[in-house]
Amino acid sequence: MFLDPHFLRPKVRLAALACRWVWQRRAADAFTLLRDRDVGYEALRWHSLSIGPCRTIIDAGAHVGKVAAALNLLYRPKRLLAVEANPALLPSLRHRFSELRSVDIMGVALSDQAGVLPFFVQNFSAASSFFPLRVGYLASLGLPEGAQQIEIPARRLDDVAVEAGIESLDLLKLDCQGAELRVLLGAPNLLKRTRTIQTEVMFEPIYHGGALFQEIHALLRSHGFRLVHLGDLGGTGDSIDHADAVYQRI
Repeated sequence: MFLDPHFLRPKVRLAALACRWVWQRRAADAFTLLRDRDVGYEALRWHSLSIGPCRTIIDAGAHVGKVAAALNLLYRPKRLLAVEANPALLPSLRHRFSELRSVDIMGVALSDQAGVLPFFVQNFSAASSFFPLRVGYLASLGLPEGAQQIEIPARRLDDVAVEAGIESLDLLKLDCQGAELRVLLGAPNLLKRTRTIQTEVMFEPIYHGGALFQEIHALLRSHGFRLVHLGDLGGTGDSIDHADAVYQRI
């Protein structure tokens, strides 16, 4: 019986990265990479982007912390600020990183204005957003539909960065379910001192009122960034409706 190469390839790449870390005297990190496969494969995905050293990171839309854990493992940043809007996820998120002094958790929504704003907490928590989700979208992916509307505090990313003492940024990761443009509009000063941005982009209106790719692309180009990678394309049926985009300062 032949083994599926699509099944083997990521496992081989993960093992190769672990071996490289052992050679670089990062045996403990290599063990973590192999022990926690979800974090390991996420770290492998980021490693393939080759975005260079990241000593200061903001993870906006941290959810349960898988990406933050992978970024911390891969880059060992001096400072990683994980920002999550959904209050129900904050206790477990804080517990997950309670022993890491380099990781800070902030429970707030990021937007282009400060205040109290409506927020839709989806039964499938990763889809929670400022914006109502298109009816039937999650069901088409085999995921549970339904949401509860709550009110949460929102702040501008520029203000959050000043409060956190972050003057420059190597990596800004955005996964805000249609609110990425709002976050960027609230960070004109920080964007001037940011090297790399990885953001989810949407080609179809998955969220009512959410920004589409062309709006985010135009804004980032106006701030001196260029698109260097477009990957992790996904959608329903034969349609590609979202992806992850990486921008770097020109």
